Amino acid sequence: MGIVVLNYWVAKIVIFFQSQKIFAKIYNIFDQSFRNLKYAISHSYEWCSKINTAILDRRQNFVNRVWHAGHFPPPAFGPEQQNSYICIMKRILTIILALTAMTFIAGARSNKIHTFAHRGCWSKNAQGEFIIPENSVAAVKEARRQGYEGIECDVHLTKDGKMVILHDATLNRTARRANDYSKLETPVRLADLTFEELRRDYVLESEDPALRTPIPTLEELLAECRKQGMIPMLHSAVWESYEVAQRMFGDKWICFTGGVEKLQKVREFSGCTILLSINDGSAQENLARLEKIGGHCGISTMKFALYTPEFCKALTGAGYEVQASIFPPEPEKEAIANGISYLLTDRVLPSKRWKKIKTRH
Repeated sequence: MGIVVLNYWVAKIVIFFQSQKIFAKIYNIFDQSFRNLKYAISHSYEWCSKINTAILDRRQNFVNRVWHAGHFPPPAFGPEQQNSYICIMKRILTIILALTAMTFIAGARSNKIHTFAHRGCWSKNAQGEFIIPENSVAAVKEARRQGYEGIECDVHLTKDGKMVILHDATLNRTARRANDYSKLETPVRLADLTFEELRRDYVLESEDPALRTPIPTLEELLAECRKQGMIPMLHSAVWESYEVAQRMFGDKWICFTGGVEKLQKVREFSGCTILLSINDGSAQENLARLEKIGGHCGISTMKFALYTPEFCKALTGAGYEVQASIFPPEPEKEAIANGISYLLTDRVLPSKRWKKIKTRH
Protein backbone atom coordinates (compact mmCIF):
# COMPACT_ATOMS: atom_id res chain seq x y z
CA MET A 1 0.00 0.00 0.00
CA GLY A 2 2.83 2.35 0.87
CA ILE A 3 4.49 1.79 -2.51
CA VAL A 4 1.21 2.45 -4.35
CA VAL A 5 0.72 5.77 -2.52
CA LEU A 6 4.36 6.71 -3.10
CA ASN A 7 4.14 5.96 -6.84
CA TYR A 8 0.88 7.94 -7.07
CA TRP A 9 2.38 11.11 -5.59
CA VAL A 10 5.63 10.80 -7.53
CA ALA A 11 3.61 10.43 -10.73
CA LYS A 12 1.51 13.52 -9.87
CA ILE A 13 4.63 15.60 -9.30
CA VAL A 14 6.19 14.36 -12.54
CA ILE A 15 3.02 15.37 -14.45
CA PHE A 16 3.17 18.80 -12.78
CA PHE A 17 6.75 19.41 -13.86
CA GLN A 18 6.05 18.14 -17.38
CA SER A 19 3.38 20.82 -17.78
CA GLN A 20 5.79 23.65 -16.99
CA LYS A 21 8.28 24.48 -19.74
CA ILE A 22 10.21 26.74 -17.40
CA PHE A 23 10.93 23.74 -15.18
CA ALA A 24 12.34 21.59 -17.98
CA LYS A 25 15.71 21.16 -16.35
CA ILE A 26 14.20 20.26 -13.00
CA TYR A 27 11.88 17.81 -14.70
CA ASN A 28 14.77 16.02 -16.44
CA ILE A 29 16.54 15.55 -13.12
CA PHE A 30 13.34 14.42 -11.44
CA ASP A 31 12.47 12.05 -14.30
CA GLN A 32 15.83 10.32 -14.03
CA SER A 33 15.48 10.06 -10.27
CA PHE A 34 11.98 8.65 -10.71
CA ARG A 35 13.28 6.01 -13.12
CA ASN A 36 16.02 5.09 -10.66
CA LEU A 37 13.46 4.87 -7.88
CA LYS A 38 11.20 2.60 -9.93
CA TYR A 39 14.17 0.39 -10.76
CA ALA A 40 15.14 0.20 -7.09
CA ILE A 41 11.59 -0.69 -6.05
CA SER A 42 11.18 -3.33 -8.75
CA HIS A 43 14.45 -5.05 -7.83
CA SER A 44 14.63 -4.40 -4.11
CA TYR A 45 12.30 -7.23 -3.11
CA GLU A 46 14.24 -9.69 -5.22
CA TRP A 47 17.48 -8.57 -3.57
CA CYS A 48 15.76 -8.67 -0.20
CA SER A 49 14.69 -12.28 -0.74
CA LYS A 50 18.15 -13.37 -1.85
CA ILE A 51 19.85 -11.63 1.07
CA ASN A 52 17.41 -13.06 3.57
CA THR A 53 17.75 -16.58 2.12
CA ALA A 54 21.52 -16.40 2.47
CA ILE A 55 21.29 -15.04 6.03
CA LEU A 56 18.73 -17.63 7.08
CA ASP A 57 20.71 -20.48 5.53
CA ARG A 58 23.77 -19.43 7.51
CA ARG A 59 21.74 -19.08 10.66
CA GLN A 60 20.22 -22.57 10.19
CA ASN A 61 23.66 -24.10 9.63
CA PHE A 62 24.97 -22.40 12.76
CA VAL A 63 21.99 -23.60 14.82
CA ASN A 64 22.42 -27.11 13.48
CA ARG A 65 26.08 -27.20 14.48
CA VAL A 66 25.36 -25.91 18.00
CA TRP A 67 22.48 -28.26 18.68
CA HIS A 68 24.27 -31.28 17.19
CA ALA A 69 27.30 -30.60 19.38
CA GLY A 70 25.02 -30.71 22.41
CA HIS A 71 23.17 -33.80 21.13
CA PHE A 72 19.87 -31.94 20.98
CA PRO A 73 17.51 -32.04 18.01
CA PRO A 74 17.79 -28.75 16.04
CA PRO A 75 14.71 -26.50 16.10
CA ALA A 76 12.69 -26.27 12.93
CA PHE A 77 13.27 -23.11 10.90
CA GLY A 78 10.80 -23.60 8.10
CA PRO A 79 9.10 -21.48 5.41
CA GLU A 80 6.81 -19.62 7.84
CA GLN A 81 9.71 -18.22 9.85
CA GLN A 82 11.62 -17.34 6.67
CA ASN A 83 8.60 -15.54 5.17
CA SER A 84 8.16 -13.59 8.40
CA TYR A 85 11.74 -12.33 8.27
CA ILE A 86 11.45 -11.46 4.59
CA CYS A 87 8.21 -9.53 5.27
CA ILE A 88 9.93 -7.49 7.99
CA MET A 89 12.88 -6.70 5.72
CA LYS A 90 10.51 -5.64 2.93
CA ARG A 91 8.76 -3.21 5.24
CA ILE A 92 12.06 -1.72 6.38
CA LEU A 93 13.19 -1.35 2.77
CA THR A 94 9.89 0.29 1.79
CA ILE A 95 10.28 2.85 4.57
CA ILE A 96 13.85 3.63 3.47
CA LEU A 97 12.75 4.12 -0.14
CA ALA A 98 9.81 6.30 0.90
CA LEU A 99 12.05 8.50 3.05
CA THR A 100 14.49 8.84 0.15
CA ALA A 101 11.67 9.95 -2.17
CA MET A 102 10.33 12.41 0.44
CA THR A 103 13.80 13.90 0.84
CA PHE A 104 14.04 14.43 -2.91
CA ILE A 105 10.57 15.98 -3.10
CA ALA A 106 11.36 18.30 -0.18
CA GLY A 107 14.50 19.37 -2.00
CA ALA A 108 12.48 20.10 -5.13
CA ARG A 109 10.01 22.17 -3.12
CA SER A 110 12.83 24.14 -1.48
CA ASN A 111 13.91 25.23 -4.99
CA LYS A 112 10.48 26.66 -5.71
CA ILE A 113 10.43 30.16 -7.19
CA HIS A 114 8.14 32.56 -5.32
CA THR A 115 6.15 34.64 -7.81
CA PHE A 116 4.87 38.19 -7.35
CA ALA A 117 2.77 40.30 -9.70
CA HIS A 118 4.32 43.67 -10.48
CA ARG A 119 1.72 46.32 -9.47
CA GLY A 120 -0.78 43.48 -9.29
CA CYS A 121 -1.98 41.45 -12.27
CA TRP A 122 -2.95 44.22 -14.66
CA SER A 123 -3.64 44.11 -18.41
CA LYS A 124 -4.15 46.32 -21.45
CA ASN A 125 -6.11 46.01 -24.68
CA ALA A 126 -4.74 46.40 -28.20
CA GLN A 127 -5.27 50.18 -28.07
CA GLY A 128 -3.13 50.49 -24.93
CA GLU A 129 -6.04 51.19 -22.60
CA PHE A 130 -6.06 49.38 -19.29
CA ILE A 131 -8.44 46.45 -18.93
CA ILE A 132 -7.50 45.72 -15.33
CA PRO A 133 -5.80 48.84 -13.89
CA GLU A 134 -2.38 48.47 -12.28
CA ASN A 135 -2.09 49.04 -8.51
CA SER A 136 -5.80 48.39 -8.07
CA VAL A 137 -8.01 46.16 -5.96
CA ALA A 138 -9.05 44.36 -9.16
CA ALA A 139 -5.38 43.66 -9.95
CA VAL A 140 -5.01 41.97 -6.55
CA LYS A 141 -8.02 39.73 -7.24
CA GLU A 142 -6.66 38.80 -10.68
CA ALA A 143 -3.23 38.01 -9.24
CA ARG A 144 -4.89 35.60 -6.85
CA ARG A 145 -6.82 33.97 -9.71
CA GLN A 146 -3.66 33.62 -11.79
CA GLY A 147 -1.78 31.84 -9.01
CA TYR A 148 0.65 34.47 -7.74
CA GLU A 149 1.78 34.34 -4.11
CA GLY A 150 1.68 38.09 -3.71
CA ILE A 151 1.68 41.50 -5.35
CA GLU A 152 4.09 44.42 -5.44
CA CYS A 153 2.65 47.91 -4.94
CA ASP A 154 3.90 51.50 -4.82
CA VAL A 155 3.02 53.94 -2.04
CA HIS A 156 2.95 57.74 -2.32
CA LEU A 157 1.45 60.63 -0.35
CA THR A 158 -1.23 63.13 -1.29
CA LYS A 159 -0.82 66.80 -0.50
CA ASP A 160 -2.41 66.30 2.92
CA GLY A 161 -0.35 63.20 3.76
CA LYS A 162 -2.75 60.34 2.89
CA MET A 163 -1.02 57.13 1.71
CA VAL A 164 -2.35 55.93 -1.67
CA ILE A 165 -1.27 53.32 -4.22
CA LEU A 166 0.27 54.89 -7.31
CA HIS A 167 3.54 54.33 -9.16
CA ASP A 168 4.11 57.62 -11.00
CA ALA A 169 4.44 61.09 -9.55
CA THR A 170 1.56 62.12 -11.85
CA LEU A 171 -1.87 60.61 -12.56
CA ASN A 172 -1.72 61.03 -16.34
CA ARG A 173 -0.67 57.52 -17.39
CA THR A 174 -3.08 55.53 -15.21
CA ALA A 175 -6.10 57.79 -14.45
CA ARG A 176 -8.90 59.74 -16.15
CA ARG A 177 -11.28 62.49 -15.09
CA ALA A 178 -14.17 61.11 -13.04
CA ASN A 179 -16.93 63.30 -14.51
CA ASP A 180 -16.49 62.46 -18.23
CA TYR A 181 -13.66 59.85 -18.37
CA SER A 182 -11.55 62.22 -20.45
CA LYS A 183 -7.76 61.95 -20.63
CA LEU A 184 -5.54 64.24 -18.58
CA GLU A 185 -3.84 66.51 -21.12
CA THR A 186 -1.70 68.48 -18.68
CA PRO A 187 0.41 66.96 -15.88
CA VAL A 188 -1.56 66.31 -12.70
CA ARG A 189 0.79 65.74 -9.78
CA LEU A 190 -0.37 63.63 -6.87
CA ALA A 191 1.55 65.82 -4.43
CA ASP A 192 -0.59 68.81 -5.53
CA LEU A 193 -3.91 67.09 -4.72
CA THR A 194 -5.63 66.61 -1.39
CA PHE A 195 -7.10 63.18 -0.74
CA GLU A 196 -10.61 64.58 -1.14
CA GLU A 197 -9.75 66.07 -4.55
CA LEU A 198 -8.10 62.83 -5.68
CA ARG A 199 -11.12 60.70 -4.81
CA ARG A 200 -13.68 63.16 -6.15
CA ASP A 201 -12.12 64.14 -9.46
CA TYR A 202 -10.21 61.11 -10.78
CA VAL A 203 -10.70 57.39 -11.45
CA LEU A 204 -8.43 54.63 -12.67
CA GLU A 205 -8.38 54.04 -16.42
CA SER A 206 -10.18 50.89 -17.61
CA GLU A 207 -12.19 49.81 -20.64
CA ASP A 208 -14.57 48.21 -18.13
CA PRO A 209 -16.74 50.91 -16.47
CA ALA A 210 -17.07 48.73 -13.37
CA LEU A 211 -13.30 48.97 -12.81
CA ARG A 212 -13.10 52.76 -13.14
CA THR A 213 -12.67 53.11 -9.41
CA PRO A 214 -10.85 55.73 -7.31
CA ILE A 215 -7.14 55.27 -6.67
CA PRO A 216 -7.03 53.00 -3.58
CA THR A 217 -5.53 53.88 -0.25
CA LEU A 218 -2.78 51.70 1.22
CA GLU A 219 -5.22 50.30 3.77
CA GLU A 220 -7.77 49.39 1.08
CA LEU A 221 -5.23 47.51 -1.02
CA LEU A 222 -3.73 45.69 1.98
CA ALA A 223 -7.23 44.73 3.16
CA GLU A 224 -7.86 43.10 -0.24
CA CYS A 225 -4.49 41.31 -0.04
CA ARG A 226 -5.48 39.91 3.33
CA LYS A 227 -8.89 38.89 2.00
CA GLN A 228 -7.32 37.10 -0.99
CA GLY A 229 -4.50 35.53 1.01
CA MET A 230 -1.84 37.46 -0.91
CA ILE A 231 1.53 38.63 0.42
CA PRO A 232 2.02 42.38 -0.10
CA MET A 233 5.42 43.60 -1.28
CA LEU A 234 5.73 47.30 -0.45
CA HIS A 235 7.97 49.28 -2.77
CA SER A 236 7.78 52.44 -0.75
CA ALA A 237 9.76 55.37 0.54
CA VAL A 238 7.01 56.24 3.03
CA TRP A 239 8.03 55.04 6.49
CA GLU A 240 4.49 54.98 7.83
CA SER A 241 3.52 52.43 5.17
CA TYR A 242 5.81 49.87 6.81
CA GLU A 243 4.15 50.40 10.15
CA VAL A 244 0.69 49.88 8.60
CA ALA A 245 1.82 46.67 6.88
CA GLN A 246 3.33 45.38 10.13
CA ARG A 247 0.13 46.13 12.00
CA MET A 248 -2.08 44.40 9.42
CA PHE A 249 0.13 41.43 8.49
CA GLY A 250 2.55 40.91 11.35
CA ASP A 251 5.80 39.67 9.81
CA LYS A 252 4.07 38.21 6.72
CA TRP A 253 4.83 41.02 4.28
CA ILE A 254 7.82 42.12 2.21
CA CYS A 255 9.71 45.38 2.48
CA PHE A 256 11.32 46.19 -0.88
CA THR A 257 13.47 49.30 -1.13
CA GLY A 258 17.05 50.57 -1.22
CA GLY A 259 19.48 51.63 1.49
CA VAL A 260 21.03 49.27 4.03
CA GLU A 261 20.72 51.73 6.92
CA LYS A 262 17.02 52.29 6.25
CA LEU A 263 16.37 48.56 6.14
CA GLN A 264 18.30 48.03 9.37
CA LYS A 265 15.75 50.32 11.01
CA VAL A 266 12.89 48.27 9.53
CA ARG A 267 14.49 45.16 11.00
CA GLU A 268 14.38 46.73 14.46
CA PHE A 269 10.59 46.46 14.59
CA SER A 270 9.76 43.78 11.99
CA GLY A 271 10.74 40.22 11.17
CA CYS A 272 9.31 40.56 7.66
CA THR A 273 11.16 39.54 4.52
CA ILE A 274 13.39 42.39 3.34
CA LEU A 275 14.57 42.80 -0.27
CA LEU A 276 17.41 45.24 -0.81
CA SER A 277 17.24 46.98 -4.17
CA ILE A 278 20.71 46.92 -5.78
CA ASN A 279 22.34 48.06 -9.01
CA ASP A 280 25.86 46.71 -8.63
CA GLY A 281 28.29 44.74 -6.53
CA SER A 282 29.81 41.27 -6.51
CA ALA A 283 28.28 38.35 -4.68
CA GLN A 284 30.60 38.89 -1.73
CA GLU A 285 29.80 42.60 -1.54
CA ASN A 286 26.08 41.88 -1.50
CA LEU A 287 26.49 39.14 1.09
CA ALA A 288 28.16 41.73 3.31
CA ARG A 289 25.23 44.12 2.79
CA LEU A 290 22.68 41.45 3.69
CA GLU A 291 24.58 40.40 6.79
CA LYS A 292 24.16 43.94 8.08
CA ILE A 293 20.37 43.75 7.61
CA GLY A 294 19.96 40.33 9.21
CA GLY A 295 16.96 38.03 9.38
CA HIS A 296 15.17 36.72 6.30
CA CYS A 297 16.32 38.99 3.50
CA GLY A 298 17.69 39.12 -0.01
CA ILE A 299 18.38 41.34 -3.00
CA SER A 300 16.43 42.55 -6.02
CA THR A 301 17.62 44.17 -9.22
CA MET A 302 16.50 45.08 -12.73
CA LYS A 303 20.05 44.57 -14.04
CA PHE A 304 19.83 41.00 -15.28
CA ALA A 305 23.53 40.84 -16.20
CA LEU A 306 24.33 40.56 -12.47
CA TYR A 307 22.52 37.24 -12.09
CA THR A 308 25.06 34.70 -13.26
CA PRO A 309 24.72 31.12 -11.98
CA GLU A 310 27.69 31.69 -9.66
CA PHE A 311 26.20 34.90 -8.26
CA CYS A 312 22.80 33.32 -7.56
CA LYS A 313 24.34 30.20 -6.02
CA ALA A 314 26.55 32.23 -3.70
CA LEU A 315 23.56 34.12 -2.26
CA THR A 316 20.92 31.39 -2.18
CA GLY A 317 23.50 28.96 -0.83
CA ALA A 318 24.03 31.33 2.11
CA GLY A 319 20.26 31.36 2.78
CA TYR A 320 19.40 34.67 1.10
CA GLU A 321 16.74 35.41 -1.53
CA VAL A 322 17.53 36.56 -5.08
CA GLN A 323 14.73 38.39 -6.90
CA ALA A 324 14.58 39.10 -10.62
CA SER A 325 12.68 42.36 -10.98
CA ILE A 326 10.61 42.79 -14.19
CA PHE A 327 13.23 41.33 -16.53
CA PRO A 328 12.45 41.10 -20.27
CA PRO A 329 11.14 37.66 -21.32
CA GLU A 330 14.41 36.01 -22.39
CA PRO A 331 16.56 37.30 -19.49
CA GLU A 332 13.72 36.26 -17.17
CA LYS A 333 13.93 32.67 -18.43
CA GLU A 334 17.72 32.76 -18.08
CA ALA A 335 17.48 34.10 -14.52
CA ILE A 336 15.14 31.24 -13.61
CA ALA A 337 17.62 28.74 -15.03
CA ASN A 338 20.47 30.47 -13.16
CA GLY A 339 18.82 29.91 -9.79
CA ILE A 340 16.79 32.94 -8.64
CA SER A 341 14.35 32.36 -5.78
CA TYR A 342 11.92 35.29 -6.22
CA LEU A 343 10.33 36.48 -9.45
CA LEU A 344 8.67 39.90 -9.75
CA THR A 345 7.08 39.89 -13.18
CA ASP A 346 4.71 41.60 -15.60
CA ARG A 347 3.93 38.26 -17.23
CA VAL A 348 0.77 36.24 -16.67
CA LEU A 349 1.53 32.94 -14.97
CA PRO A 350 -0.24 29.69 -15.84
CA SER A 351 -3.40 29.44 -13.78
CA LYS A 352 -4.61 26.20 -12.20
CA ARG A 353 -6.01 25.37 -15.63
CA TRP A 354 -2.45 25.55 -17.05
CA LYS A 355 -3.02 28.52 -19.34
CA LYS A 356 -0.21 29.28 -21.74
CA ILE A 357 2.20 31.97 -20.50
CA LYS A 358 1.72 35.25 -22.33
CA THR A 359 2.77 38.87 -21.84
CA ARG A 360 0.36 41.53 -20.72
CA HIS A 361 1.73 44.18 -23.04
